[in-house]
Amino acid sequence: MLLISLAGIHFMALITPGPDFFLVTQVAVSHSRREAMMTVLGITLGVAIWAVVALLGLHVLVEKLPWIQAVLFLAGGCYLIYLGILLLKSSYQQFKSCKVQIEAMLENPLTDDQLVELGPKKMSGRTLFLKGLFTNLSNPKSLIYFGSVFVIFVGGNISTVLRAEIFTLVIVETFLWFLVVVILFSLPQMKALYQKAGAYIDGIAGIFFVGFGGGLLYQAATQLLMG
Repeated sequence: MLLISLAGIHFMALITPGPDFFLVTQVAVSHSRREAMMTVLGITLGVAIWAVVALLGLHVLVEKLPWIQAVLFLAGGCYLIYLGILLLKSSYQQFKSCKVQIEAMLENPLTDDQLVELGPKKMSGRTLFLKGLFTNLSNPKSLIYFGSVFVIFVGGNISTVLRAEIFTLVIVETFLWFLVVVILFSLPQMKALYQKAGAYIDGIAGIFFVGFGGGLLYQAATQLLMG
């Protein structure tokens, strides 16, 4: 019964849109399915790290040293703003590419290599894996979830076997959910939409990440000043 309850709560946490979801969808529509899965593996590793820390007593540490939460919010905010800036740059490059292509149609056509150079840059699987990992680790939703809700299910009275089952559950459920997201957003129809509106999609995602990161910096500053 405990595992079923946790599975339901963890699923609700997964489907709530956040930095992880926006990152996976953006990579899925702009890169290959294999590259998107590297992002998912990075996120899954991040969840595994959070789960281990929670099982070892994350909530106790945060209660005794509240400044740790502020520092994590500060680091997470800076990283999310960094990701947002990268997406905004990608959006600008795509708008620039579109403008140049229109001008080229009126004057002299550009070569394919020149158009690729103006378009959004592709990232390697390793880079996407690390981006997924750091995005999850910097996600405040992960800190709040694993530091409060999750610990309800991992009290000191549960057995080692049950702890292992809980750990396996959250890892498998996380991987399967984002696998579904990758499959859906890497469909030809979704990629075609990105080809038409990629600049707007990246721009909106970039604004989201910058806004989310800015909110974290504000929370971190408030906690540090009040603490």
